[in-house]
Amino acid sequence: TLTPSNVLSSGFRLRFNSETTERTTAGGAGGCLKWDGDASDVKSELESLALIDEVEVTREDLPAIPGVVGSGVKYYVTFTGLNVRGNVSPLQMVDVGSNGCLDAHMLGGTFGEDIAPVSVEQVEIPYVPFYEIQTTVDIPYDASSADVKAALEALSQACTVDVSRKINRHGYSWDVTFVESEGSPYSPLLALSANGEKLSANVDPGVLVLDVQLVEVATDT
Repeated sequence: TLTPSNVLSSGFRLRFNSETTERTTAGGAGGCLKWDGDASDVKSELESLALIDEVEVTREDLPAIPGVVGSGVKYYVTFTGLNVRGNVSPLQMVDVGSNGCLDAHMLGGTFGEDIAPVSVEQVEIPYVPFYEIQTTVDIPYDASSADVKAALEALSQACTVDVSRKINRHGYSWDVTFVESEGSPYSPLLALSANGEKLSANVDPGVLVLDVQLVEVATDT
């Protein structure tokens, strides 16, 4: 049985995409959560990340299996905000009892070397309801930047976009920047995707969308 954190603290951090928790010090240095902390602690720390606006978190206490594994905890995290929708990147549990996160084993307790393998699993497939998805008219493979701009701005859920086009090997690439209009009810926007079903060519026709997010970071002056 692992030493409860209210006796001797042990902790871990959570990572989502390129961000790692950094605010709480309940389980050690910045961002370290207690291994058996409340669901509200996990929720608060995740919502402090710039990429996550809202999550629901519940906690389940897992009973010991004699001779196999001791008791533990499981957290269920559901992304409910507007910032993270559709194909959600998996959360990662990092720095378990290391890199500044406390380890009760080093203080005479039980954690670190005694902990069972830690895992993160996706228990439900993320999705976006089909009724929220809009589709443009068919866009020609050699469409001008003005054609792409017009097709996107015709969607009621899109705002103003800036589009530029350049030659890319045997085809074209378009840089699309969504310029959010103040008071838009669709903020942030759903992810842009492309369907190449109607493309045809002698050798492997295809279309690919790469997402790039620009985030303004305030700096001390």
